Amino acid sequence: MHDESKSDLLIRATAAYRRVIADPETFGPEAARIVAEARAAGHPEALVAALRAQGWLERIRLAHDRALVLLDEAVHVARRHRLGVQLGQVLVMRGAVHHELGRLTAAKRDFDRAAGLVDRATAAELAFQQGVLYQNLGRLSEAAELYRRTLADPDTP
Repeated sequence: MHDESKSDLLIRATAAYRRVIADPETFGPEAARIVAEARAAGHPEALVAALRAQGWLERIRLAHDRALVLLDEAVHVARRHRLGVQLGQVLVMRGAVHHELGRLTAAKRDFDRAAGLVDRATAAELAFQQGVLYQNLGRLSEAAELYRRTLADPDTP
């Protein structure tokens, strides 16, 4: 696969994530196709992005175990290929899934690992997710600080 095709695949994989968030049922099949395409092309960045999109779809469907399988693979690929920012993004999502399943230690571990890896937009999401976790753990002053940090960031989604 030449560079232009690889670039196009990464662009489509990244867009698939945004589309799946906006309309999971319509764009979920697209994410699955891009996962297959990225695997065939041996394109780790596109594969991580597409697995994240497919993981979101499964999370929305409340198929948390399936979401974790996809996100575990994304974490593995991102680590192996040293894709730091993408690894941070996937860890935040996987931590949220763990949290939703009541696996608070695993959620905290993923959030802590993501902290040094994420970009600014994901940092706001991470702070919010950590705030919810800390609130559920009864660590209210820490949760309040994280919520304040989230609200202070104008780029927070």
